[in-house]
Amino acid sequence: MRELNRWLQDLVRRRLATVQREPPAFWEGMAARMVDAQAPGIARVLRDVSAVMVTGAGCQDRVIERL
Repeated sequence: MRELNRWLQDLVRRRLATVQREPPAFWEGMAARMVDAQAPGIARVLRDVSAVMVTGAGCQDRVIERL
């Protein structure tokens, strides 16, 4: 959970607008770590967020809501 916390803090520092340019592998990497850490629900949320990031304008609000 510490790793996830640091990762999320980094997202906030980078601002979601810049994170939107990240490939799906960016989200999938952390999702896979959460599965390994026995946190499949968090992994599912991260995968959902990855799908939302490609929806275009206003996606940052939807991402924040999910996170």
